[in-house]
Amino acid sequence: MYKYILLIVLMLTIFSGCNNLKLEDESEATLNNTNTENENTDTLFDENLEDNSLENNNEESKLYSDLEDAISNAIIENNIGRYTEGEYQTESHVNLLIDENDDVVTVYTMALYTEYTFKAKLLKNVSEGHYPVAITFLKKDSYYSLIEYWRPLGGNEYANSIRGRFPESTWDKALDTQQFIESQLKETEKKALDYFTKE
Repeated sequence: MYKYILLIVLMLTIFSGCNNLKLEDESEATLNNTNTENENTDTLFDENLEDNSLENNNEESKLYSDLEDAISNAIIENNIGRYTEGEYQTESHVNLLIDENDDVVTVYTMALYTEYTFKAKLLKNVSEGHYPVAITFLKKDSYYSLIEYWRPLGGNEYANSIRGRFPESTWDKALDTQQFIESQLKETEKKALDYFTKE
């Protein structure tokens, strides 16, 4: 009788061990598959990131003989697609400081970007962005090409990011957009009206 009980207990123990082993094997296989998938995802992400970097590095910057033209085009090209789309995109900027260091020129400016529509003879501002930016150009043979377009961080980091990037002498003006907005809006409205009403 004891032999049968002992044999049953022994068989249950062996059977239970096999199931645990099977479960452990399945768990390990699942874990390995998950790790492989994560590795593949990370690799794919790195490849995409590398491709984007290469694309940006290979992109040729346009050349401008006039610094003001270079600034205007940098503002427009770096804001298209960030706001509600209009029929006409334009900008206005007020330069706070221009820092020339050998062949590198950094312009600290208050930039206004606007998009307009014109329907039934009414001009409508459909979107705008207004904040200080730092635009860096390479100057070579009297031509300017864009190196960097810097915009401030949003939210609580807005003011600190400006103080961290702009020279101290420009802080008061850079942090007070209201002193510029009215005149800049008038300028962009005039540009838009000239565009829509030209013959």
